[in-house]
Amino acid sequence: IGRQEMRFPKVAGAYDHDKLLLEVKKIKELYPEKNDAIVTVMDELPYETLIGGIDALLSAGFPEISVATGGAQ
Repeated sequence: IGRQEMRFPKVAGAYDHDKLLLEVKKIKELYPEKNDAIVTVMDELPYETLIGGIDALLSAGFPEISVATGGAQ
């Protein structure tokens, strides 16, 4: 929300998709009118991982998703 940043480090070599989904659902509950999200990624993030994150946002009710590369500023 605003410039709030959420980080999801790998656990046992993989990203925790379930935790991501849980966290974005919590945000949607707090801000039900919010429809947009920006995913900020580093260039070396695998495409499949990016799509998994976008899927989590869509599932939580964020239909307006932007992707920014180069990492968080």
